[in-house]
Amino acid sequence: VFVRLAEKPTLRWYVLLGLCFGLGMLGKWNFAMFAAALPLACLAHPGFRHLILTWKIVPAGLVAAAVTLPPALWALHVGAAAGDNTGTLLGKSGYSFLAVLWKGTADLAVSVLAYPLPFLVLFLIVFGGAAWRGFSAHQPIAPYRQAVPDVRLVGMTIAIAVGLYWLLVPLAGATDFKERLLQPALLILPIYLFMLAEIGSPPQ
Repeated sequence: VFVRLAEKPTLRWYVLLGLCFGLGMLGKWNFAMFAAALPLACLAHPGFRHLILTWKIVPAGLVAAAVTLPPALWALHVGAAAGDNTGTLLGKSGYSFLAVLWKGTADLAVSVLAYPLPFLVLFLIVFGGAAWRGFSAHQPIAPYRQAVPDVRLVGMTIAIAVGLYWLLVPLAGATDFKERLLQPALLILPIYLFMLAEIGSPPQ
């Protein structure tokens, strides 16, 4: 939906994107990381900033809120299920702040690397050289028409989402990041890597 919105930013696509964000939040709370990272990446990318700085973002946000708020309010009223609480999710407490910072950062880094395995290893073996050339090139090496969204925006979305996860370390004392929690942030990683490989591939 976002690809279509970027190509043709009409109100219909904004409303549909808001609906998708709302449904994503119903699926899992950590979808919020992707839902926040995508507009933040657009704001940081000059070519996509106009997609956020528009009145159309308001109805999109209202639609997302209309889908998300009723179940969220009900969940708050009912309370967490047995064994389902923030403490068990974030990890054991009782560490000093510096220990939390070290342990949480290290655990997040390990999970980020572990999540795409074994795909990442196979990708690096086959396409690692082309992906590196694409990553290090300021301009596409091969004749290449940047897709919408472009590779820089996809990479920034991933980086910002991972950064939002890291904020849970100093702000909430998170020390335990299971790989499955990173799915909203890293689900588009293969797309990003293959876009880099296409940019760095020699002309056919």
